[in-house]
Amino acid sequence: MLDMFVLGRDESFGDISLFSGTPPPHTATVRRDCELGAIEGNRFRELIDAHTGLRAWVLHRLAQKLSSTYLLLDDVRSQRPQERVWRYLAWLASNGFGSGD
Repeated sequence: MLDMFVLGRDESFGDISLFSGTPPPHTATVRRDCELGAIEGNRFRELIDAHTGLRAWVLHRLAQKLSSTYLLLDDVRSQRPQERVWRYLAWLASNGFGSGD
């Protein structure tokens, strides 16, 4: 199985779906022991409505994700297909893929 992203402490996914009302476009697989926190959508919205500091933090995190996505898309759009493949292969190699895992 190919890992596209490895989430660390204090990282999350599915948060955009809480606002859009659409299912998350991805899933997660746990590879080792971990603690997972989950908040149901309505409860999450109640919490950010009640706590402005939390709301600001969530919006900041979403803005960071969106900014990173824009940078990635801009980078990819400026590359020829061959460059995209080579960069992806280099990324895989630098992240330990193909090393027998």
